[in-house]
Amino acid sequence: RACVRVFPHVGRTLPMAVKLGMVIVTTAYLLANVAYMSLLSPSQIITSKAVAQAAVTVSLGKVFGNIIIPLFVALSCMGASTGSIFMIGRQVFAAAREGHFPRFLSLLHPKRNTPIPALIFPCVIAVTLLFLPTSSIESLIQLSQFTMWIFYGACFAGIFVLRIREPELPRPYRTWLILPALLSLLSLYLLVTPFLRRPVASAVVVVVVLLSIPVYYLVILKSCFAGEKLPSLSDLLARGVHHLCCGVS
Repeated sequence: RACVRVFPHVGRTLPMAVKLGMVIVTTAYLLANVAYMSLLSPSQIITSKAVAQAAVTVSLGKVFGNIIIPLFVALSCMGASTGSIFMIGRQVFAAAREGHFPRFLSLLHPKRNTPIPALIFPCVIAVTLLFLPTSSIESLIQLSQFTMWIFYGACFAGIFVLRIREPELPRPYRTWLILPALLSLLSLYLLVTPFLRRPVASAVVVVVVLLSIPVYYLVILKSCFAGEKLPSLSDLLARGVHHLCCGVS
């Protein structure tokens, strides 16, 4: 939703990209698992810490297994990080344009039309979380995934709300309702399971997410009722970031 502005002919290209992406990724995963089960025994798969590396070591030798596969994994992580940065940055940019974030996060580079502040903002938050004394990669991944599925589930449920409240709303692309129904059930499962495993940490995440509701009402709606789109501090930040981005070549 946040990235559709950069798609040409979104009503045609976005559904096609989603369908092709699902087919390609599903086929690749199925073929990879077939290869693992063909090369390794069940006991090797269970005891191995890196199944792909073990399978390549058996078929091509230790050089490929110890060097090439870790290199491919690193490249895959870089690709996934690039996609995440692009998606999250566009989400921040879209939210700032709607007035839900400070206005400086909606600024674009004057030459490249890149939302530089919106791309830097989540990176700064991620780096800050890494330096917290109680942080670890495993805990950050688990908690961030739990938080993401809260909003994914809300988005899936929102499709039913919009179909009922605004049935005549123009929609460049549509989906069968069975898909958001299944994904809503999946989201519910992925939210309940962490509560059973880590109830305290999951409860803390829910409380932090719920704290954004009073902040929204006190900051965004209050400024709208006062006749201002955003507080004056945000305007000052927007001007400073605008001059900074203009200086970036």
